[in-house]
Amino acid sequence: MAETSSLLSIESLRSFSILESLTREQLGHLAESLTVHTAGTGAHIIERGSDGSCNYLLLQGQVKLVAGDGRIAFVKEDSPAAKRPLSQLRPRMYDVIAASNIQYLCIEEELLSAALHANQPKALSDSERSAQEAADATELESEGELCFHLYQDLNADHLVLPSLPDVAMKIRKAVDDEVSDAKRIAALIQADPAITAKLIRTANSPLYRGREPFTTCSAAVVRLGINATHKLVTSFAMSELFNVKSKVLQKRMRETWEHSIEIGALCFVLGKKLKGFDPEEAMLAGLLHDIGMVAVLNYAEKFPDIATDAMQVEVALNALHGQVGAMILRKWSFPEQYVMASLEGDTWHRDPNMPTDYCDLVVAAQLHSWGGSYKGKAVPPVEKSSSYLKLELGEVTPEHKLLLLEDEQELISEIQSFLKG
Repeated sequence: MAETSSLLSIESLRSFSILESLTREQLGHLAESLTVHTAGTGAHIIERGSDGSCNYLLLQGQVKLVAGDGRIAFVKEDSPAAKRPLSQLRPRMYDVIAASNIQYLCIEEELLSAALHANQPKALSDSERSAQEAADATELESEGELCFHLYQDLNADHLVLPSLPDVAMKIRKAVDDEVSDAKRIAALIQADPAITAKLIRTANSPLYRGREPFTTCSAAVVRLGINATHKLVTSFAMSELFNVKSKVLQKRMRETWEHSIEIGALCFVLGKKLKGFDPEEAMLAGLLHDIGMVAVLNYAEKFPDIATDAMQVEVALNALHGQVGAMILRKWSFPEQYVMASLEGDTWHRDPNMPTDYCDLVVAAQLHSWGGSYKGKAVPPVEKSSSYLKLELGEVTPEHKLLLLEDEQELISEIQSFLKG
């Protein structure tokens, strides 16, 4: 693979997701240290399973991503997928192979961190500091201070991430144990009476109801099946994570949980109606797509003065919740489909050439929920998104709502009530 020196523009660098938060000075410093790599068709750029600190960014051409199960996707320059590092998760989830002559960057984490710290103000003397403090006494250090601190700790691996709830962890281990049966799974669930009650109520609902109602957890597990039980229990356990001690941030956390419940319910219905999707899996993907916000809001508690600035909190949430959410789900060893729903759940125009996945359900559910406007800000009508077109979601109302979901309001409300408890 050849290497060439190149003067990269600040605008071209800023177009990549991992660089968009850097200042012009930081991007200029980074550009001076970068080398453009070239490779011909068929060259192997990244090996699946490898674990390195390099961020690969595609500048020109097209690459092929090959998953472990043989699925293939293509990423072309200037596509939405090309604005993120190739095979970003580690260990790498794909083999990345040049599908044409390509140019790309390989940015080491250390170099990215150095760029982030470049051109920061030098330490001031006591007299200079006093003058500076007097001049800035009436305003915050910067609009993005919370985002800056969070990004630093994220890159330094100092960010505290939430743990998977205990009952969900135990059920996962039991499900992974091939000798586990409904009786053993039920015994684990019954250690949490609230989740036990939710599971029995759900299994007796019109979604799963058989000929006779029942009152035991074991019977609920048998009716639902072990895999569906696993997904439902994990969904029910998530509510304990959406908490924050700060009264200032409690309202935002509550809004996040309520939105997650709604998207989980909408995804369940989409997963039930569309071929190739599992409804419980779809619901869990929707419920967890904003899990990164939990960590961001808890992190904001470390800065009480900044936490009262709603704008700063929103800047940090919008900029980093997807990346943080992906880290949490990787920590929990969740499959890639959940990670992608966190990383790209707010990507309204995903690459139309990528195979449909659970993230597409999340995108469609969110755009349906907002009907073209979110908190007064315009978002694309659901029918304009690539996810809508890929999923072939049918008619849309004049309010930009999916007709197939509008016709299922009773079911959606019932699922939301299960999740709320």
